[in-house]
This record gives sequence, structure tokens and C-alpha cells, in this order.
Amino acid sequence: MIETRDKSNRLTIELSNESDYSKFEVFAKVIQKEFDVEIIKQLDGIDQQYWDFDFGNCILVLHLEHFMGIDIHISDASNDDLLRKVARKIKEETT
Repeated sequence: MIETRDKSNRLTIELSNESDYSKFEVFAKVIQKEFDVEIIKQLDGIDQQYWDFDFGNCILVLHLEHFMGIDIHISDASNDDLLRKVARKIKEETT
């Protein structure tokens, strides 16, 4: 897993460097099952997908971008530990 930060210091974790739509859906199912959260928004385009998950105090975003891969980020930078926990669980359940 590769961690990066944007200009506003928001953490992003790369889950896959492949733009695999079926893998994206598997990752989404792991998030839902393991953390008992719901998808609150799905934006599906030709070359991108953004699915938002409601974690109560923050929104976790699962993102696929064609040629870039699949990553996750969270709306509140103070929840970096939660983001890392979700990323670890996805890796555990899918490798």
C-alpha cells in the first residue's frame, strides 16, 4: 500500500495500481461487510468510480480511476488511523 498526501494534507492510500472494476466492487463489499457501513453515494463514469461510505463521523471514499488504479481517502484528516485500518482489512481479505 502506498500512502500519499495532497496539498490539504489529506491522506490517500493506493489499494491497487490496476483499474479493475471487479476488484473495486470486491473492495467495496469488504468495506460494507467488515465495517457494517452503507454506500451513501455512487458516482460511476466511463473511466472513474467514486463510492462514498458513511462511517458516522466521516466519509470514506473508494475511488477508481482508469490508468491510475484504486485508492481510498477520508473526508476528515483526523481519521487517518481509520483509513489505515480499512486499507489493512481490505488487503487481508483480498490477498
